[in-house]
Amino acid sequence: MDDFLKDLDKATRVKNQLNIDLAERDRKLLNGEVTSRLDAKLRGGLQELAVDIDGLIRMIEAYKAEPSRYKLNNADIDKRKAQVAELERELAKIDEKTRQGTKIVQAGVGVNFKRDGSSETTDTRNLSNKDLRSAQSQMIKNQSALEDAIVGTSENLVVAAKNIGDELDVHAQLLDDVDKNVDHNQLKINNSTARMKELIIKSADGFMFCCIVILIALLIVILVAL
Repeated sequence: MDDFLKDLDKATRVKNQLNIDLAERDRKLLNGEVTSRLDAKLRGGLQELAVDIDGLIRMIEAYKAEPSRYKLNNADIDKRKAQVAELERELAKIDEKTRQGTKIVQAGVGVNFKRDGSSETTDTRNLSNKDLRSAQSQMIKNQSALEDAIVGTSENLVVAAKNIGDELDVHAQLLDDVDKNVDHNQLKINNSTARMKELIIKSADGFMFCCIVILIALLIVILVAL
């Protein structure tokens, strides 16, 4: 599997997970449940998918610039462009659905139940017991939503850290491959250099032998002539 297909498979898995999380968020919204955690997870997933798609687009640009280098014809490149375009459409659809029904919970909204000693705050002084219970329930719900949002953001950071680690592993493997190729080529160069030196020495010895033979032949000719 080449790098494009591997990255395409990863982006597809991210897209599928986004659809699963989106369906779960819709279910929670229908039941009136807090979705802050899923909202944060969806935001992280959308960013991850956008980065993956950008990487795939850069690969296609490289294919178009040097198709012979990657051994791809126009049909292959067009097919890959169509696959990336479909991912972009899916990203836009999921992003649009994510924006629908999103509830943003802000810190500080609701009644403040903090008490100093036996004193009561102005927020709760004139409320009935029923209103107090309702306000307290709303505050707890807001706190729960904030906690879920923090957890969702933390999960996004974990995913981002894992992706960075995976990228570092890939680059480390590429560097190892380059290092091995350099060592292999250096060995070939050393072997070629040694053979060349040996050939030069042999050529020099052969030249000297030829000169001696020629000189002996000339000496014989001179002696015969005398």
